[in-house]
Amino acid sequence: FFFFFFFFKQKTAYEISACLVGSEMCIRDRVSTQSTWGEVAACAPSVFKAKYYDQTMVYLLKLLNLPNTVADKKLKGSIIACLMLMAKENYKEKALPYLHAIMESFWKIQQYELDREGFLVSALINAWKTLCVTCGQELVPYVATLVPFLVKLCKLVPGVNIGCVKPSSEKLAETLGIPAAEKKVKSRTVEIDNEDAVALLSALIPTFNTHLSAHLDELATIFLNILQYSTQESIRKLSTTSLKSIFFLAKEIKGNFSSLTQPAKMYIQTLIEAALMETEAENVGVEIGVVEEMLLAVNEPLMTSGGLVHFLKHVIHLLAASNRRKVANSSIQNTQSLDHLDIEVIEEDNKKEDALQIGLAKLISTVLKTHKNEGVILVPVLYPELPKEMLNPISTPTQKTFGLTLIIGMVEHLTYARIPDIYPDLCNIIVLHSGDTNLSVKRISLYGVGVISFAAGEYFGKVAESCYWALQQILKMQAIEKEWVEVRDEAVSSLGKLIFYQAKAYGDKLNELISEWLKALPVQKDINKAKEQSDILAEILENNISIALGINDENLEEIIRILSEILDTDAVSYTHLRAHETGRNLVCRLLLEKKKKKKK
Repeated sequence: FFFFFFFFKQKTAYEISACLVGSEMCIRDRVSTQSTWGEVAACAPSVFKAKYYDQTMVYLLKLLNLPNTVADKKLKGSIIACLMLMAKENYKEKALPYLHAIMESFWKIQQYELDREGFLVSALINAWKTLCVTCGQELVPYVATLVPFLVKLCKLVPGVNIGCVKPSSEKLAETLGIPAAEKKVKSRTVEIDNEDAVALLSALIPTFNTHLSAHLDELATIFLNILQYSTQESIRKLSTTSLKSIFFLAKEIKGNFSSLTQPAKMYIQTLIEAALMETEAENVGVEIGVVEEMLLAVNEPLMTSGGLVHFLKHVIHLLAASNRRKVANSSIQNTQSLDHLDIEVIEEDNKKEDALQIGLAKLISTVLKTHKNEGVILVPVLYPELPKEMLNPISTPTQKTFGLTLIIGMVEHLTYARIPDIYPDLCNIIVLHSGDTNLSVKRISLYGVGVISFAAGEYFGKVAESCYWALQQILKMQAIEKEWVEVRDEAVSSLGKLIFYQAKAYGDKLNELISEWLKALPVQKDINKAKEQSDILAEILENNISIALGINDENLEEIIRILSEILDTDAVSYTHLRAHETGRNLVCRLLLEKKKKKKK
């Protein structure tokens, strides 16, 4: 048997008729060979730097503008990838003249040919990323083209399911009126089509800044919806930081925060509700951190008394959820055989939970700072229940730090005038914990002593001796380890505050405090505290040099040593100067140099 095979070749447009060259049919015949343009550009970018660059760019743009019946979406995605590689390689030299044509092509595709997902969408998003990095501010005129495209991809339809959660049954929750029974709550169920679009939209805010002013409300709505309804952790985290950027960008545009009170309320409410739905400590920490920054930025009451109680209920829910996660981690460690990697993961999770709990305490303290008058209503809840629970002998260092942070917040922001009945107890708790065996607890307690010095006002006289005693115990110890150096720095800083704010309270003993303080200076690790203490010393020297120098100028050597170290000067040169100048003139010279250095 014989078999014959016949092969028929489809004729091209050119073979049919020369007049068809350049026509749509001719281009269509060549399109099928263009699916590898991206690969060609990736392998041989030097080709496009040479004489073929312009011809290639024109040809690719022509292909990109063909209707879908001729060039499919996957092919156009490859062409876009090739265009971006060419633009990235030769932007300033050759690609810049084609920027407008590229933008027009993108606009047409986004307007008429785009689905919410697919290869072409991914290609466009990657292209916009490349252009944002490559073009920078030259892309500003095209922001109006880009933002609607990304907004369209980021929109989602709200939808909720009803699920059950168990709120905390602890005594604190009962005090707030939170039922121990199961309570139905809303849970997010809607997903978003394109995570890359959210990431790019988020990155645009710091990149284009005030040029996005016309789109801020639209962008804020997108990110608020994501926080309310999306379960994707990565884009929720992006949305949280983006809301923060939008908030501070709006302030930059409007010049102040007074017009942002209502948006701030909405953002804070959404962030707190979003935090309640989170299952990871890190995400909750990001959200409450942004809430704290917004509260401090507005720096005026955003909540009524009733709103504050409601807010505190949420915070205690977050605290209880964090404790439950830590208990679950401990249970896993105790009941399962784990390798060292699993143990490390659990330990890292617990560290994140600890950081979250301390962050929650700082958030409550910030609320007290921004709601001084209204915040008094929270005191029956915060005290004595929280200190009792957090500061008992078996409490962990994290629990003690949490309790001390709250107490220091009450001492600093509510002051003796608002809570005279419990103020002595709060101050005593702070001082007492300076003797704790844990260095972190000890450090925050010493910080609290400094807070008492400027916040206690007329009441300070009753705790002056105990505050000084607590600092003395630390300064007597030799600081060798890094953690001990930080603790000692805190004690030095607080002693300086005692001298600066409460000099009268110590009377004749003031010389002893100053002498001990000068011997301990300068602060070694904390740059901000070092600057604070050097400024305190300079102000004392300028306003009352006799007290600083002590009896018979006994502190002069220490003062010169400290100022020389602060100025990073050669001690020998100042020893030489001493032969020609009086001690006080030398101190004045050093102070003048310090001022000059500060101005620079």
